Amino acid sequence: MPGGEGSTKTSNFWSMSFYQQFFDVEDKDIFNRLIYSMVPIPGKSFLQHHIRPKPDLYGPFWACVTLIFSIAISGNIADYLSTSLLGQAKWHYDFHKVTLASTAVFSYAGLIPACLYGYLWWVGQGGAMTVSFVELLCLYGYSVKIGRASCRE
Repeated sequence: MPGGEGSTKTSNFWSMSFYQQFFDVEDKDIFNRLIYSMVPIPGKSFLQHHIRPKPDLYGPFWACVTLIFSIAISGNIADYLSTSLLGQAKWHYDFHKVTLASTAVFSYAGLIPACLYGYLWWVGQGGAMTVSFVELLCLYGYSVKIGRASCRE
């Protein structure tokens, strides 16, 4: 079924079994999705070949968490270096950087796909959607990995 909607269970939205289907993925699938999200293959759709058979939220979740801790650690290292260069004796770890980074990253990874999904629904007037919301979350979540990889270069 288009949009990957045929693979979803009809469990209750508030139960854990509903979300379990989006975290039931194998290591090789995550690895392939991470690699192919960074290395495009001409003529081969990343959505059609890697995401649509079974969209997951496991890889995007951990990509966001890794980005959050990278931001918080690098921010604290920068504070430490600026404190030591100014000759100040005391330096304290700022845990609020983790809170701020997690708010920013998870908002970015959740609100942008939600807005895009709403726009696509509005343009299509609620007709047959070609991309489901979970697929958009999955695509956008793996795109976070691309930004993280380019920061290292």
